[in-house]
This record gives sequence, structure tokens and C-alpha cells, in this order.
Amino acid sequence: MRQPRNIRRMAFGLPLVVAWVLAIASPAGAAQTYTVTQLTDNGDGVCDDTCSLRDALDTANSSPGADTIVLPAGTVRIDQSGADEDNDTFGDFDIKGTVTIRGQGATATTVQSFVPNQRVFDVRGVDFTLQDLGVAGGTGIDQGGGIRDMFDGQLTLERVAVHDNSVGTDNAVFAFGSGIYKSGGSLIVSDSAIYNNGSLSPGTNFYGGGIYLDTASADIENTTITGNKARSASGGIHNNHSNAVTLAFDTIAGNSAPSAGGIADPSHTRIRSSIIAANDGGNCDGGPSQDQGGNVGDAACGFNQPSDAIVTDPLLGLLGGTPVPVEEPQAGSPAIDRAVGPCPATDARGVTRPQGAACDSGAAERPVTGGPSGGGNAPRFRLAAKLTVAANLRTIALKLACPASAGKCTGSVKIVGTFAAGSAKKKTRKVTIASARYSIAGGKSKTIKLKTTRAGRKAFRGHKSLSAKLTLRVTDAAGHKGSQSRTVKLARAKKKH
Repeated sequence: MRQPRNIRRMAFGLPLVVAWVLAIASPAGAAQTYTVTQLTDNGDGVCDDTCSLRDALDTANSSPGADTIVLPAGTVRIDQSGADEDNDTFGDFDIKGTVTIRGQGATATTVQSFVPNQRVFDVRGVDFTLQDLGVAGGTGIDQGGGIRDMFDGQLTLERVAVHDNSVGTDNAVFAFGSGIYKSGGSLIVSDSAIYNNGSLSPGTNFYGGGIYLDTASADIENTTITGNKARSASGGIHNNHSNAVTLAFDTIAGNSAPSAGGIADPSHTRIRSSIIAANDGGNCDGGPSQDQGGNVGDAACGFNQPSDAIVTDPLLGLLGGTPVPVEEPQAGSPAIDRAVGPCPATDARGVTRPQGAACDSGAAERPVTGGPSGGGNAPRFRLAAKLTVAANLRTIALKLACPASAGKCTGSVKIVGTFAAGSAKKKTRKVTIASARYSIAGGKSKTIKLKTTRAGRKAFRGHKSLSAKLTLRVTDAAGHKGSQSRTVKLARAKKKH
């Protein structure tokens, strides 16, 4: 009798021989569970004692049934480079069988692409579910930097962080959906965060920084969409063909685009107990939404119910928290106790709802006493798509903005770069590039000059430009902390002759 390739699977701690017998006795088409044991992307296509995610997917793609793949904590890498194909041999992970991939938490397990011009997941006409993990570093040529699903089927994200993905490589003329591209079927997102996704090509006609829906319906709940950018329209969500979309308890703020920084074409979108505000380039464009009350934001979104609050500043804290990052309403926020209708049992982090007389609008519930905090009166900020380091490598300029409601913002910033330590072995090292204190009056913005450290200058030497992961940590006067990070292009300014 031929021994199954997935002999390594075990159930409830049973000895290997028992697990093997059970696997043999399983009926045809029975769902199986595969446990990934290594973070690296080198394997043999067999999920045995050494099982990479690619090994597990190869096995699941070729077996019947709705399988489950369990990932460990850490960064699961895409390292296999080669010609783009759809058989999961190189580059992005091709999903060809119905499967659920589950990690150890959105900030504990991250599936990340380290191969140029390769997204993270490419779904090929099946139902696909992601749970408790992050999706990062993908670079789609024209569609879907983090996840691309071009077929009918259901794409489901539960407690997932989709961040720091891009589209628009190889001089693409058009690009869509840096975080998620979904065409056909349906998209279901819950208790998740989609943030800091954008475009690589300056000439690209780019739509849908966070999510692009093309003939796909969507149901999005308890989810934060922030810091996403589009060069043409729809920093947060682009609904291309007026698909049926439902938003409930979502926070869509801090995204940017020349038009519709928040949502494009919300006319077929039912919105309840959500925040759509403070998006650069406008919050909604393409007609009023189907307002179901309890919303905070812009009249342009069609918010006209008595339970709505029309505001420009929703008074949100910094993106932060675990296992899923959120932007928590701060003291005095119009989102507090504003939600209407049934609300989820918890917010995206797991904080119990409600904390007061009613649930808070948006993806985060502000604890009444103590508990998690999203950043106090610390300033909202955005890392520029490109930061220029002085020609002498000694300074970096960074712009911060303090909301008028804060009165005054004080704290500290720190920029950390992740640099390649050796291309052969693909090792990296973290270097503190710069740090500084700041003090900014409410309603004002300020550009601060950060002096680079000796280690930071040494890391830059020999590089005209390079990419680095920058982390900005902010602490306000009350001691609340928040942070944001993304991969950006660091360029040295040219010396003047």
C-alpha cells in the first residue's frame, strides 16, 4: 500500500502510526489539516516532517475536500522567484483547491512576499478563507498586490491584516486594488485591518488602494481601512460596477486619492454604524449611500439620519493594538455610543461591546475605564510615499499634524530601517536611523528635522536609494502610545554643484 504524502498530520496528539492509520481510513474527499513547520519557502511539494506553506498548498491543491493549513507564528516567506505561472511553483501562492489558512494572530503570523513583482495570494476559482494572519509585501503588476481573486467564489478574511502591498509595477498603465482585488463572487471581511497599501509606479492610473471590487459583492464588518493610497481615485474602496456592498461597524479614515479618498461609488452600499471621515481627496464620490444610521462622517456620503453625525474630524487615535490594529475613538469622539442596530459582541481587537450606553460606531470600542488605548491626543500622521535623506546623510525631514481638538501634541518619534545584510543569504538587520522629540500646537502641522544616527548613516553609505521598513512610534503627553509602519523608498538628495 502506498504511504500517503501527508503522513505527518496528527490529531489530538495521537502517535504517528495511529494518525497514519486514520488518514488511510479517511473517506475519499475528506477534509484534511496540514501543519506548516518551516517559515522558509524551500520544499519538495510534500507536506511531511518538513512542511513549508508551498508544500502544504501543493498537497491541498491536489486533494479533494475543504482542507485547513495551520501556520506557526513568524514571517512565512515567499522566496521562490521565476516565471509567473499558476501552478504554485514560483512566486505568489496559487490557491487552486478550497482551503482555509489559519495563523496565530494578525500581528503574530505574516505571509510576506520578498520577490519583486509577485503578489502574496492568487486565488484560482475556489472558495478561500484566511484567518488570524497578516498579508504583506506583495507587488502585483496590475491587479491585487496582497490578494487577487479574479473568479467566482467566496473570499473570506477573518481577523486578518492586509498591509504594505503595492500594484503598478513594470510600467503598468492601469492598476487596481493594492490590498485586495476581487472580481466575481463575493468578499466577506470581518474583524480585520487593511492599511498602508499603495502604488509603485508614478504614471499608473490606479484605483482602489485598499480594496477594488469588480463585479463582486462585499460584506465588510468590524474592519479598519486606513493609510491606503490611490493615484487616481478610491484610496479606501472602489466599487467599480455598483455591486451590492454592506458596511457595518467599519472605520474608513486617513486614506488618500485625488478623488474619493474614502469610497468611490457608494450608491449601492448600505452603511451602518461606521466612520467615513478624514480621507484626503474627499470621503465619498459617485452618489449617496444607502444610509442605515449611526454613521460618522461626510454629508457627501449621504448620511442624513438623525442618528448620524456630520463631522470632519472623528477624533480617532493612532492605528495600534493587538491582535488586530484599530483606530480607537478618543475622548469626545462623536463615534462613542452612536451605533444603531445589532452590534458585534466585540470590536476587532476582542474588546467587549458595548462599553457604555450603546456600542461605538466604527471598528473599535473605547473602553469606559482603563483597557486598550489607541493613542490619546497623539497626532495623526502619515509616512510619505518617499522620504528624502539629506545629501550628507545627516538629516531626515518628517511632517506631523496635530488635531485641533487635542490642544497640544507632544511626544517622540523613532524611525527604524530594515536593511539587507547580505543578498546571498537574504538576511536583514534593523538599524535605528533617527529619533526626536516634538511639540505641536492643536490644529497645526510641523516639519521636524531628525538627525540620523551614525549607524543609520553607515547603512545608507553606498546606496543612492533603497527600500526600508520605517516604523514611527509616537507617545503623547499622557503616556499613550501608538505606531505605524510601512515600507517606503528612501532616496538620497543629490549634492548641489
